[in-house]
Amino acid sequence: MPDFNDATKLGTGKEMVDRLTNLIAIFEEPALDFSRNRADGDDILGDAYEYLMRHFATESGKSKGQFYTPAEVSCVIAAILGIRQAATTNDTTVYDPTCGSGSLLLKVGDEATANVTLYGQEKDSATAGLARMNMILHNNPTALIVQGNTLTDPKFKTAIP
Repeated sequence: MPDFNDATKLGTGKEMVDRLTNLIAIFEEPALDFSRNRADGDDILGDAYEYLMRHFATESGKSKGQFYTPAEVSCVIAAILGIRQAATTNDTTVYDPTCGSGSLLLKVGDEATANVTLYGQEKDSATAGLARMNMILHNNPTALIVQGNTLTDPKFKTAIP
């Protein structure tokens, strides 16, 4: 992680504030707005995040399947669910009790004809955090991902509004 309090690299006082302000301004440039870019049906930032998750699984010794559903599998499951042909509305909710990184939730949400609301629960706290970040990067900031064991501590016990 970068140290934003390192005076040797950023200076002190006004110099530090100016340098950090200029750094943040770089990311506000319209040329760096990737929200409309698409790559293979997903946005570039989302694809990059999924790529990193895939490699994180390999490097950490975990199986991808422990927290990440490959896009191809998500497409097949979304097709089996028939979400594209379903009469979804903006009040429709989608829930995954073992959501991992949330890739399946995102694919089902993308296939729906309306802006459905996404909910998920994940046992591992780090993976639940990955899912929340995945939702934000794929333009679903209102998705609700909670941490907990679905079998011993279900968080969604009643119908989701």
